[in-house]
Amino acid sequence: MRRWQGDYVLIAKGNQPTLHDDLQLFFREPPADCRDWRTARTVDKGHGRLEIRALVATTELNDFLAGQWAGVAQVFQLTRTVKEGEQTRTEVVYGLTSLSPANASPERLLELVREHWAIENRLHWRRDVTLREDHCQVRKGEAPRILALLNSFLWAVLDFLGVSNVPKQMRIFDAQPLLAVRPLLGSLLTHILIGSRELV
Repeated sequence: MRRWQGDYVLIAKGNQPTLHDDLQLFFREPPADCRDWRTARTVDKGHGRLEIRALVATTELNDFLAGQWAGVAQVFQLTRTVKEGEQTRTEVVYGLTSLSPANASPERLLELVREHWAIENRLHWRRDVTLREDHCQVRKGEAPRILALLNSFLWAVLDFLGVSNVPKQMRIFDAQPLLAVRPLLGSLLTHILIGSRELV
């Protein structure tokens, strides 16, 4: 991505255990001379649920990680605490980004990670619903998996187009199938439709 002058915000997951362990150790036992330590916090309350997000970002590991992660500009720890009734659960994730502190404050990093999770959660929910036998009526061979991939692709396209109400948009596409194809083919479809009308 850096090759095309793009930036990244990555969460260290199970497929990068060394990175995750390095970040976890650093934030658990920060060096005594750690000078760059920036924080942000958000609190959301509604529907009997309290959600607190606290993020700590630093540039202190940039040199250490530079050999493995091109363009790394800061690392972060995000602690998410959710309280519902008497139950409290806490999740801690670690990540890194090529966005410098000048381009992404801790507050902005909180927004970016939250947006990423929102998209990922919607994609996983749709995929899970498609693959579950009690929801999906197609059960032969690879069909459920292929439908899940198509659903994920469609969701990504609709999200890219800024569609906020997917069920409503799907009803529109059901009634007017050519509208579903138009965003994908753009002006090519328009020319084909105009040409076919002229032939008639």
